[in-house]
Amino acid sequence: MNSSPEGIQGLFLKTLEGEVSLPDEWNQLVLQMEVPQVFFTYEWALALERSFRSSAEPLIFALRRGEVLIGVAALACKPLSPEETFFLGASTADYCDIVSAPEDRSLVVRELLRALRRLGVRKVTLASIPHNSATIDALSQARSSGYWSSSRPAYICSRIVFKREAKNGAPKSIISSRTKDKLRRLSKLGPVKLVHLRERDEALGVLDSIVRAQISRFLAALRASPLLLEERRRFLEELIGLLSKKQWLDISLLKVGEREIAWNLGFQFEGISFWYLPTFDISMESLSPGACLLGLMMEEGSNEHSLKEIDLGLGDEGYKARIANDSRATFSFVLSSNAIIHAKFLVRESLTRLVKASSSCERAVRSFLRWANKLMGAARREGVARMPGLLFKKVWEKAFKRDEIVFFEWPRTTISERGAASTLQKMDWENLAKSALDHSEDAATIEYLKRSAQRLKRADQKCSQGFALTSETGTALHYCWITDFSGFKLEEIQHKLPALKDALMIFDCWTPNSMRGMHYYAAAVEHVAQELHKQGKSGWIFSSTRNTPSLNALRKSSFVPRYSIIRRKLFFRMPVEELPAIRAKI
Repeated sequence: MNSSPEGIQGLFLKTLEGEVSLPDEWNQLVLQMEVPQVFFTYEWALALERSFRSSAEPLIFALRRGEVLIGVAALACKPLSPEETFFLGASTADYCDIVSAPEDRSLVVRELLRALRRLGVRKVTLASIPHNSATIDALSQARSSGYWSSSRPAYICSRIVFKREAKNGAPKSIISSRTKDKLRRLSKLGPVKLVHLRERDEALGVLDSIVRAQISRFLAALRASPLLLEERRRFLEELIGLLSKKQWLDISLLKVGEREIAWNLGFQFEGISFWYLPTFDISMESLSPGACLLGLMMEEGSNEHSLKEIDLGLGDEGYKARIANDSRATFSFVLSSNAIIHAKFLVRESLTRLVKASSSCERAVRSFLRWANKLMGAARREGVARMPGLLFKKVWEKAFKRDEIVFFEWPRTTISERGAASTLQKMDWENLAKSALDHSEDAATIEYLKRSAQRLKRADQKCSQGFALTSETGTALHYCWITDFSGFKLEEIQHKLPALKDALMIFDCWTPNSMRGMHYYAAAVEHVAQELHKQGKSGWIFSSTRNTPSLNALRKSSFVPRYSIIRRKLFFRMPVEELPAIRAKI
């Protein structure tokens, strides 16, 4: 506790639980903000505290004038870096700010920074502050509190502001003609309905569907969803429970018949509806279910006089620019107690802006950074002393390379006992999302699932089919894909295979790291070959002689080696050479 001559007392709280009067006082202050936001509330901070304590320690600054609360700053620091602090809601909130009445903001910011200085905090990162916030001017004066301050534009949040005018006759629809066409096409599949869920139990009942749909959608875009992190999912559960008590929760669903095809985990707070976590059934993507959901929400909101706007939140997706009629900019501040660190930050920011000014320059820098990261990763794994030898080996292989690919055929009609307790499932969006959740900490498996998601998006072309060998509990043990043997391209040697009637190739096999060494690879490909045999097709698979684990597994399986292809390289690729498998070194 500290006191100032103005009778101001500030206190840092390590936990929000048990502070009996704080919730009501805090939320009353939120209502005095320039634009009250649900992200500034006590409930949002409490959900964060309960969910992220392992990765972010809360540091809540409460400022009082006598007995009256006049300011709150919900900050946090990483457990191993107490000298750096940031907004507690930085990774979850569209907007962050220091909570107080605008006329008190300068005082609250000054007292906060002085308290942080006494605590030895060297760096303060305050991101996503709304452009009309009094905090921006207050932080510009941070030098008087012992910090060097720098700022930059952060994000633009698109908004749909409802401009209502008294008119005779029926209101004009604000849904675009394109969305109307999609809604008509959806109506042919069943009655289209917009549903709102505001109670805790019914909201938690659809949370799993939202999570899996969001994970699938991110994989299809070659991205890893933040919801793969358990603490992010726990945060949503806490948030649903806390906001539903205040009647701020508003989960919107688009249903066709009884099937849910799009969701928005959102909120309604002080006349603002938030498009916070929208997602949709990726298998329905061609009918734009997300756009249809938003269109119906806009139509409904335009007729609801208590609703002032729909805030579309962070993200520069093209559809937002097309339908928004307003926006809200945000700014980020970095405060440093050290002039040298501050100067380094300014130089880095200037270089970043310079690089981003040219798209080709930005691509080149990103490519260089990826290469450098790979090089440093290899150095950490192998040791710096071994790097010259490894680099020489790479160069030698580029110039004088010899690749041998061995092809196996499955001639049997039964599978070995090692696969009896497993089940083969066709890969779809549902088990793809489940696999991502089961193996969320396995970065290599997540990359494989991204690649698989790209093939699932092309499933209408019938170019390939994915399979997953699963345990009795539904956990994926191994993945693989099949496609036509004829014309299959061997990326290893840049060679296309000749036509072979009724033959399918098993390719791109993958075992998650936690499942390796348990012989699931051989069991999975035997299961697939068995299914192909039932369809009157022959199953083939291949392995490079460089891939010793794969080659050994296939040797011990029921597959029979048929032939091999060799390609040599002497500064350039030489013609392929086919050999009977009996001559192959297997």
